[in-house]
Amino acid sequence: MRNTGHPIVLTINGKAELVVQDAASYQQLLNTIEELKTIVGAAKGL
Repeated sequence: MRNTGHPIVLTINGKAELVVQDAASYQQLLNTIEELKTIVGAAKGL
């Protein structure tokens, strides 16, 4: 996870139950979501 930045999915009985992700990757995900919300909002305003 440190080297790749990819999250780790922990499973229980074969089903995904928890995702572990480093803080930098999580922050990048949040930033991307905010950017997409801005783009969608601007597109709706056209």
